[in-house]
Amino acid sequence: MTDTCNFIDHTRVASRIVEPGNVGIMNLFVGNLSPDTTNGDLLKLFNEFGYVLSARVIIDPTTGRSRQFGFVSMADRFEAFDAIDNLDMTYFQGQIISVKEAKGSKETPGKSPTRNDRRAKNKQ
Repeated sequence: MTDTCNFIDHTRVASRIVEPGNVGIMNLFVGNLSPDTTNGDLLKLFNEFGYVLSARVIIDPTTGRSRQFGFVSMADRFEAFDAIDNLDMTYFQGQIISVKEAKGSKETPGKSPTRNDRRAKNKQ
């Protein structure tokens, strides 16, 4: 009798998971990053917990400097929750980081409501 090792081929899994409408994908917000943190640093940190589809530090377009937060998209919700449980309120590159599920705007996906949007909604 031979022992077999179970493993996940992430290249095959990712191509299956990334289909539109798949509920397995989870986007995470990562706050209080060091100004020196790069996309690669986030990728490496979150890869410890599962397959990362993307990792992005947000850069201020006017200054070209980090806004000290970013977003990570993970292919599996359970792995993302594991990352949240293990990384939220921990030290990373000299900062205590915050890791939460990213929340989108309910009015327009991907866009935060402006003050005028909120005023218009309140007048209705």
